[in-house]
Amino acid sequence: MRCCLFVLACSASLATASDAETEHGMRTALEADEEVCDSGDAQCSLKLLQAKAVAMKEEQASLATWGAQAACWTQKDGYYIKEGHGVNGQATGCYPTLHEAKVRCAALPDCHGVTTQSNMCGGQYRVSHGGPTFEFWPQWKKYNLRSYHYHFPCRQPSCWTQKDGYFIKEGHLQTNECYPTLEQAQYRCAISHDCFGVATQSNVCGGQYRVSHGGPTFEKWPHWQKSNLRSYAFNAKCRLPFR
Repeated sequence: MRCCLFVLACSASLATASDAETEHGMRTALEADEEVCDSGDAQCSLKLLQAKAVAMKEEQASLATWGAQAACWTQKDGYYIKEGHGVNGQATGCYPTLHEAKVRCAALPDCHGVTTQSNMCGGQYRVSHGGPTFEFWPQWKKYNLRSYHYHFPCRQPSCWTQKDGYFIKEGHLQTNECYPTLEQAQYRCAISHDCFGVATQSNVCGGQYRVSHGGPTFEKWPHWQKSNLRSYAFNAKCRLPFR
């Protein structure tokens, strides 16, 4: 009985292959967007779910590492961020570690800095929104006051060009690589050697952001506003060396 499409003989493969080899095969099939298990094959389905869980954890770890890497941040001792300053609590988001605050900031399109001081949020790290406007406080050492300015490479105009009304011909209408936020799609594109653009429209992928491969060939759609159609062209000079 056949177990998985990428396994020629199920019983022989499961008997001889290690768990790591089986998981690798599952994940390879996942990346190829294949239907990997026969209907009703519980053992294969379980291993597929396990492989998906591992892939999801690695994806989250990659996003976190990317957003929190040192090259994206500048520490500013003695400076607080005016936007949201004085709000003591969870209204603007305070996190116990700097790493957590950086990861959260990296996921928000309007966050450009993290700030901390001992007499606000219990000394935790506050995620700011808007600006940022950095203001110096002379007695900063008393409160261990400092901020971290976020320089997100893929937010800079030199890396991405928004193209309203244009779709990307390569992979148009495909739904196998869509992400709920522009940040996630841009990250996936930036680490893919053959990606040069991200596209979105309300009637494909539920309005999510699609990562394209090859090209890119941008084509104008006259009625683009009806489906909120637009693309983002990626400058290959900004390619991230993660994969």
